[in-house]
Amino acid sequence: MKGSFCALLDASVLYPVSLRNLLMCLTLNGLFQARWSRQIHEEWITAVLRDRPDLSADKLHRVRDAMNAQAEDCIVTGHESLIDSLTLPDPDDRHVLAAAIVAGADVIVTRAAKGEIRLTCAGVEMVAITATVEEPATITVDEPVVLGKRYEDAETGLELLCTKAGGGPLECDGRGLVIVTPKLMPATD
Repeated sequence: MKGSFCALLDASVLYPVSLRNLLMCLTLNGLFQARWSRQIHEEWITAVLRDRPDLSADKLHRVRDAMNAQAEDCIVTGHESLIDSLTLPDPDDRHVLAAAIVAGADVIVTRAAKGEIRLTCAGVEMVAITATVEEPATITVDEPVVLGKRYEDAETGLELLCTKAGGGPLECDGRGLVIVTPKLMPATD
C-alpha cells in the first residue's frame, strides 16, 4: 500500500461502529492507507466505554488489535516530540496533527458528511486518488487554506482539519467551509 493516498483517522470517525467498519473496508480494499496513533485508539475506546457501559474494555481492545493487524503500517509513532511545538486553537488536537505530519497524511478524517457531497478546493473538485481526471484544472485562489485549522459545513456536518496549507477556498456543494471557532478550555487555577 506504500505510495497510496494516506488518511489519518481521528477518534470521532472510529467511534461509530458502522463508520469504523466502512473505513476499514475501504482501506482493506486498497482505496487509501489508514493511519492512527495509540492515543487516537484510546480516545475512541474511552468515549465508547463512557457511552456504552454494557461493552467491555477487553472487547474494544480486541477490535483495536484486529484493526492494527489488518491495516498495513497503520500505527503512527515518533510524533510525540512534535506535539508541544504545535499551536492550535484546540490544544487537544495537537497530537492528531502531529501524527498526521509524521505519517505524511494527505488528509485527516475528523467527521464525515451526512450524505453525498461535492468538495472543492480553489474551485477544483477533490476526487479519489484513483479517479480519472479528464483535463487539468484551472485554479483560482481566493483565500488560503490554513494549516492546523478545522473547517466545517454546518449543513452536512462535514469537518476537515487542514494538514497542508495552500490555495482555497474550501467549499462543500458550493458553500464555503468556515473555520471552526476554538473550544474554550476551563480555567485551571
